[in-house]
Amino acid sequence: PQPPPKKQAGWARACARLLHRLKKQPDATPFNAPVDFVGLGIPDYIEVLEESGCTPMDLGTVEKKLDDSLYKCERDFARDVRRVFWNANVYNAESHPVWAMASKLSTEFENAWAERKRDQRAHHRPRLGAPKPA
Repeated sequence: PQPPPKKQAGWARACARLLHRLKKQPDATPFNAPVDFVGLGIPDYIEVLEESGCTPMDLGTVEKKLDDSLYKCERDFARDVRRVFWNANVYNAESHPVWAMASKLSTEFENAWAERKRDQRAHHRPRLGAPKPA
């Protein structure tokens, strides 16, 4: 694959840093690779997701898609990250540890994402008293 266009490189690098931080969290292990539904003895995993309108996703796949420049924009990246945790909460009961881990990581992601968006707005906001472009 060819490298992302110059304009895309900045957001892709920022997303990669955010993803790296997320994957290093202690609770991230179950989400870093595709769910081994056979090995885990949950053969209905795919069916349950599909019935809920979901498709499988994991942070390792998100990372590969990011590395391969398959995201057109950061919003697509965020959608896939959110899908990882949504799927875990769709399949697992609230009492299951994986549900709690997914909820915690989802909150961490959303907080980091909101901070990124605030930083972007602050960086792109015109400064008061700055000369207007000609």
